[in-house]
Amino acid sequence: MLTIGVTNLSISPPNFETSFTILEEIKLYFDCGIKNTKLLTTNDGDVGGIVGLADGLVTLSNNYAQDIYIESFYGQRMTGAGGILGVCTGSYTDINNCYATGVIIGSVDGIGGILGVSSVSMYINNSYADADLISYTGGAGGLVGRAI
Repeated sequence: MLTIGVTNLSISPPNFETSFTILEEIKLYFDCGIKNTKLLTTNDGDVGGIVGLADGLVTLSNNYAQDIYIESFYGQRMTGAGGILGVCTGSYTDINNCYATGVIIGSVDGIGGILGVSSVSMYINNSYADADLISYTGGAGGLVGRAI
């Protein structure tokens, strides 16, 4: 089993367009976690504690984002901020046994404790968020900010 962890990280480059990873037509089976981490993005930024933009058939299992601070501001396209996943597009997203705690702030289309914006069928199982959500322009939800 592969375990990945990040602690006390701060990311805030100028014109940061996506967060950690863009996934295309794959499944993600990780035990990933971040802790005490600050993620900032502007200008079309999709940001999530584990994945910023997931495109295709994606599975996130046993992931956590603990005591995170995420700030994302609106750009020219659909943007989202989520404790685990910022935006999912493509075909299907499956989120299992994940949790997020912290603060998520933004002027984006959707802010969610687990998932910011989804334009696909999704399944969220045995996951939770304990996050302060502040949305200046879009939808906000404890688990999902906006489902379209």
